[in-house]
Amino acid sequence: MTLEPIATPMPVAVLGGGNGGHAMAFYLASLGCEVNWWVADSADAATISKGGVVTAVGAFSGSAPLTLVSDDVSSVLKDIELVFVVLPSSAHGAVAEEVASHLTGRETIILSPGRTGGVVCFKRLLSRFGRFPKLTVGETQSLIFTCRKIGPGFVDFLKFKDFGQIAFIGPLQLHVEELLSAAFPQMRIEDSTLSTGLANYGAILHPAPVLFNIGRIEDPAAPYLRYYDGITPTVARFIEKMDAERIQLAEIFGIETASTLKWHELCYGVGGENLFETLRVNERYASLEAPRNLGHRYIHEDVPTGLVPMIVLADAVGHDVPCMKAVLEIANLVLDREFVRPGRDAESMGIEEGFSIEQIKQLFRGTSQA
Repeated sequence: MTLEPIATPMPVAVLGGGNGGHAMAFYLASLGCEVNWWVADSADAATISKGGVVTAVGAFSGSAPLTLVSDDVSSVLKDIELVFVVLPSSAHGAVAEEVASHLTGRETIILSPGRTGGVVCFKRLLSRFGRFPKLTVGETQSLIFTCRKIGPGFVDFLKFKDFGQIAFIGPLQLHVEELLSAAFPQMRIEDSTLSTGLANYGAILHPAPVLFNIGRIEDPAAPYLRYYDGITPTVARFIEKMDAERIQLAEIFGIETASTLKWHELCYGVGGENLFETLRVNERYASLEAPRNLGHRYIHEDVPTGLVPMIVLADAVGHDVPCMKAVLEIANLVLDREFVRPGRDAESMGIEEGFSIEQIKQLFRGTSQA
C-alpha cells in the first residue's frame, strides 16, 4: 500500500534513528512533508544521507525523499517548528539536553511515545536548562506504528495502529493541528497528559514477561517469540491483575482508560475472552522475538518511565498497586540497581509531598501554579 500526500504538509524534524524513527520519517515524508532527520549514529546518518530516501516494506511500501539526514541536531532543527522525538522515553533526558540550546521557542515538540510523565519531565528539564518553560510539548500514548528497522534507511512497516491518544501542555498552532489531524486521523486528543500517561500499556505488557522468562532469555540456543511463547496463561493473568491496578488508579483521577485487552481491539482489531487469547490471535505479534538479554528497553525504559511514575502517582493518592511494586522490586533485585533513582520519581515530575489529586491533575494539564 502506498501513501498519498496530504493537503497540509509542513517541514518537520524527526529525532531518532531506530525502529520508530525510521517509520515516522518514512510516513511523514510520504505525506509530502519536508523531513529533517536526526540520526545520532554517524555511520547510519551518512549511509541514509547518501541514498537520500527512506524505504519501507510491509503495510506501507515504497521510498520517500528526505530533505536532510544528519547526526548534527542543530542543522536538523534549523527553521523547524514541529519536532517528533521518536526514541525510547528513557532517552528523553539526554535529548532535552541535546536540543535545549538549539530551540527558538516557536517549536512544538511531540514525544512519541511519552510514556508516563513524559511531558511534565521534559518541560521541567528544558526549564532547568533555562529554555522556554512555556514551549508546547505533547506526547503520544504509545508508538504510533508497529515496525522494525531492517537496516539504515530501511523499515518493515508492520502496522499503522488504528487507535491512539495524544495530549499537550501548551497551545497548538493552527497549522500544526491541521497537519496532525490529516496525518493521524485515528489519534484522539486528550485534555490531560495524565490520560496518555496512565494509558501506558508498555509498562504493563513488557517488564513482567521479561522477568518471568529470564532463563529462556539467557539461553542463546533457545530464542522464542515474545508474545506467542513468553506470555503463557499464568503470565497473562498476572498482567491482567497489574492492568486492573492501572485502571483503578486512572479512575481515582477521573480518567477513563481502556483495558489492555480492549486496547488491542482498538489498535489491532483483535480480541478474545481474555488477554492470553487476544495476544495469540494478533498476527502482528507473530514474528516478534523476545529480547536476547536483560539490557533491553522492556526493562530499562518501561520500568523507570512506566512502572516507577505510576507507583509514585499511586502512592501520592493512597492507592495500593502490589503487582506493579512486585515487578519493580524483582527488577531492582535481579539487575542489582534501584530503578527509582534514574526513573521518573516524584521530584522529577514536580509532585510535592502532600499534593492533592487536583494539584496533580493541574500539573499534568499544565495549569499548576507551583
